[in-house]
Amino acid sequence: MDPTISWNELLGRSAQTPVSAFLPSINHAAPPLRRLIESANGGNVTPAQAAERLARSLQIIKALHDAGVPIVAGTDKGVPGVSVEREIELYVQAGLSPVDAIRAATAVPARVMGLANDSGTIAPGLRADLIVVDGNPLERISDLAHVTLVCANGRLYDTAPLWSAGGFRP
Repeated sequence: MDPTISWNELLGRSAQTPVSAFLPSINHAAPPLRRLIESANGGNVTPAQAAERLARSLQIIKALHDAGVPIVAGTDKGVPGVSVEREIELYVQAGLSPVDAIRAATAVPARVMGLANDSGTIAPGLRADLIVVDGNPLERISDLAHVTLVCANGRLYDTAPLWSAGGFRP
């Protein structure tokens, strides 16, 4: 199951709740992207209604996980470079352990797509796309926001130029 709960949080929020209340990095996005994301909301829904809907969705995610349904992190459109992190945070908010929430974005999708022999975990012989985080997301899942390096296709990248290339400002 791909809940896309971060996208649902964005689209289902009350117009009275600024996106930056749950996605502070939106303040660093390029103005056109920020305007697009900030215009998404649930219309006349109140903040309390939006919170109740999100809470129900999180309960469903937890129940499915506990029942053995594979949860895979997906974001649909979302905010590039940000929404997967938020998706994982919401899984932890739902009650998944940090390691299970991280697996929902790594090992579980690889297994579900039949790619576990190629990717999804760090092991000899597997493709090793990964991130280096300043902090310990197993203790504080929000540390996933502090990515310092990205390794993709065998190359190591500092994140500051990547953010800049994507139109994000410090």
